This record gives sequence, structure tokens and C-alpha cells, in this order.
Amino acid sequence: MGSAQSLNWEECNSQNCWLQSEATQLPQTGVCQQGRIPPFSITINTPQDAVRAVQFATAHKIKMVIKNTGHEYMGRSTGPDSLQIWTHQLKALTYNATFQPENCSAVAPSTAITMGAGVLAEDAYHFATKNNRTITLGAYGSVGVGGGFAMGGGHGPLGPKYGLAVDNLLQFKLVTAAGDFITANACHNKDLFSALRGGGGGSFGVVTEVTYLVHPPSEFQVAQINVQPRIPASLLTVTGLPTAGLLTADAVITDFLTRLASYSVGWADKGWAGYLFITAGNASFVTFRSQQSLPSLQALVDDVMTPGAVNTPVGFGETLAGRLIPRTAMATASDRATLAETIIKVKNLNTPTLSAQNVQSKTKPIALQIYSTGPPGNSTGEGTLVNTNWRGSIWEVVVAQGWVEDFPQAIKNEYAQTTNSAMDPLRALTGPGGGSFFGTNYAQLLAIKQVWDPLNVFNVWKGVGWTGASDPSYRCYANN
Repeated sequence: MGSAQSLNWEECNSQNCWLQSEATQLPQTGVCQQGRIPPFSITINTPQDAVRAVQFATAHKIKMVIKNTGHEYMGRSTGPDSLQIWTHQLKALTYNATFQPENCSAVAPSTAITMGAGVLAEDAYHFATKNNRTITLGAYGSVGVGGGFAMGGGHGPLGPKYGLAVDNLLQFKLVTAAGDFITANACHNKDLFSALRGGGGGSFGVVTEVTYLVHPPSEFQVAQINVQPRIPASLLTVTGLPTAGLLTADAVITDFLTRLASYSVGWADKGWAGYLFITAGNASFVTFRSQQSLPSLQALVDDVMTPGAVNTPVGFGETLAGRLIPRTAMATASDRATLAETIIKVKNLNTPTLSAQNVQSKTKPIALQIYSTGPPGNSTGEGTLVNTNWRGSIWEVVVAQGWVEDFPQAIKNEYAQTTNSAMDPLRALTGPGGGSFFGTNYAQLLAIKQVWDPLNVFNVWKGVGWTGASDPSYRCYANN
């Protein structure tokens, strides 16, 4: 109930309960402490449960955190001395071939799935397939799809064809800061409906239900390319070998990235999505495209999504940084070469220097990741308030550091600082806006927040209207 995807979002400075689930060979020692796990939690089974929870918390001035699965890279679903609003049991799923938002005749009927806030991606994928439909969600089956994923933007393998999750959301039902249970759609509470599509999870209310537009059944064409540059051991033993003429692994992968960038814009415009993972000497790229009117998405669900539910990365600490890469960064051959070189530079900079510390066995290597899962190039995002930089982006580049055991604070600090500064070359290349979560929409989001939550009841780390790092409720973030 209280656990998080990343263990650093369970700890509060020196208080933690590291169980090393990613490194079971390590001994389990120490005393489990509460950390930032909320000491109290309310299980939400009905919207009225959420109404009573919000009314109770506001009446007693208790900080709330909202959680479904805990897949939250900013740790917003945990918090010390808080009351957890746990939506995980809201599992209802309903298919409607002629859905129309409530009291909203201006919007034409469409095929849709309405789901509770506790539904997981794997459940939604299977339910859509059962009803001969396709739904736009993410890559991991165990991630909830009615909370932060949906409200933060929501990119995934169908993004280049059908858009982000926010582009497919037709209606929300939620409990506001005033304790009212309301509906937000294109006709009612329109400002809040826009804010919920891009303003991030946990800032505007307790969402209990969402409705997604769904699409014709699809099957995927899939291609995978593995780049594993190797110098044969036999060559390394040859005396006098002109090793200066051999390409390094980085040079080979840089060339591959340059070539990939030359195709990526055209692929995205034709609905192709892709995932690329780069490690010390390898690159693995998977690309796929939805084929409308083919029999079923079930093959992809069985082969990719369901294993994802088992293998969703959990049980370790993690710090990460990301950047959206616009089309303009791939306009010319020179641009593409510069972009590729810069990405490899970012990968190499993301290496902590505390080699003297005996931490190698406790470190979890995490590949540099490139996602080509954004919306179509002609997508305007009208009515949403997600970061507008998504509309012109082709790639999202992410770097991270991971660890499987509690480290001294100096090491965790260095990991965070290294990962953040490693992204500087891409920040310089792409210019302002590619890294800010809300982009130019923040002022509008804040104005809507002040209307619906004037007392800032829903206050999350670096969310819309947050009270800043000096707020005592954020004391656990001091070194994360």
C-alpha cells in the first residue's frame, strides 16, 4: 500500500527500510523505519470515500498524498506525516460504443472506455482488446493509467499515430479541494478539464474515474536492431596492430544514432514509434507501427505488455534527468551528427567519480534511453495544457543513475548532481523549454489551480503552485 517504485522515495534522509529486492545477494541489515511512507492511509472504494477523506484532511489541516501504484519519478505519492489517499481499488472498466461526455451534446459520440483510477495498463489493454479496440497507453503493464501518467501527458507506442494520453482523455470525475465530487469535460468545468490534461498528478484533486477515447483494432509491425560493436580478441593479440584505426564502440553508436535521426522524422510522421537503449558498448533499438484494421493488438499485449507487468523496474533508488529533442535538431546532416555526438557525450558524462568508494556491487547500471513516442507532428493539443514542446518533439532522451543499497549521503548527492549536469550539453543544444515539465503553460495552470484550490490543499513537490523546498513537508527531499 505504501511502497514506491524507487526506494529513495520511501526514505527520509537517514530513515529508510532498504530491502535490496534488486540485489538479493546482499545481506539484509539494519532497522526498518517509517521514512516518508505516510503513517495513515485510506483505501478509496467509492467516490464518496474520497469525498470524506478530503473533507477530513482539510478540516484537520492534514497534508494529503494521492497514490495508485507508486510509479512516480518525483516521489509525489509519498510524504512524511501525511494521509495517503489510495485509489488502487477503483478497478471498474466500462466500454461504450457511443460515449458522450455528460451533458455535453456539443461533442459527438465516440467509442470509449471508462475506468477507475486504480486500473493498470495491462488491465486496460486486455479490456480494450476484448472489445475489439486499441487504447493509447504506455509501455509497462503495471503502471496505473488514471493518475499521474494521464495527467502528466502520457506517451507510449501509439503516440505517433493517436497522440498523447491527454489527447485521448474525454472526461474526468474527481473530488476537488472543497470536497465536491464533480465531472470535468469539454462542456463542464472546462478550465479544470484542460488543467487535468497536462498539469500533472496530485495538484488539482483526487481523480476517481477517467474516460479514454479508443481506436480501431490494431496489429503491430515490429523491427529490432541491436548494435554491439566488438573488437575480436584475436585482433587484440596481434603484435603491431594499428589500433588507432579501429572504431570505438562510441564511434559506432554515434554513427548509428546519426543514421537513425535521418529516418526518425519521417517514421514518426507515418506513425512509427521507437525505444532505444544505449549502455557502455551496446545499443538496442525497437521500432513498431500500428496497422489499422488488422485483427488484434493481443499479440503485442502478450509479447510485450504482460511481461512488462512483471519486470517493471522497482526495488532500487534512482535519480534521472530528461530532455525533449525537437524536429529542428534533425533538420540537416550536420544537425543530426551534432545531436548524435551530444547524446553520446551526455551518456559519458553520466558517470559518478567516487570510484574510491566500495559501491560497485551496489550500483545498478541504467541505460541511456531514447523514446520516440510523442504525438503526431500535426497534433495541436488544442484544449490541453501539457507542455507544448511535446508537439514538435521527435525524441525524449533520459539518463539515470541507480543504486540497490542505502548509500552515504555524499554518494547519493553526487549521483543526483552528476545526472543533472550530464544533461547540460543537450540543454545547450535544444535551448529553453525542452526540459521544463510545464513549459509555457505554467502561468495558465497556476491561475486555474488558484480557482479550484485557493488554499493549496493539494500541494506536491514541484507541482503547480507548490510551496517551495523550504516547506517543512518537503524536508525529505533535501538530498534527493
